[in-house]
Amino acid sequence: MRAEAAAGVASLAITRQPDGAGAVSVNGRLPFRLQPKLAAFLAVLAVPAGRAEDGLVEWHSKAELAAALNKNTGGTTAPHGVAKLVYGLREAFRDAGENWLLIQTNRERGVRVALRA
Repeated sequence: MRAEAAAGVASLAITRQPDGAGAVSVNGRLPFRLQPKLAAFLAVLAVPAGRAEDGLVEWHSKAELAAALNKNTGGTTAPHGVAKLVYGLREAFRDAGENWLLIQTNRERGVRVALRA
């Protein structure tokens, strides 16, 4: 699990469902369902904003993530609420048998999904 998280995954497919939920497939594996808000958050998180020094997608600050999520959903998520979404996303990955370590956090850099750029 840690090796896959360090190397990053090659693909992350998010298919939105009519009810707003998402079907997520990591590296072509069987998809699992995410509730609407977590699916929207993962979609924002997976947008490549650049390339980090380790070859994975760039880190996003909590403020950037909250602003992008609010723009996409019309919600009012505050930057401090991003931590709760990260926890929920990791829990959903873990419950589905996926590698929850792909959702990475760093106190100085922010949050990212371990996806090769």
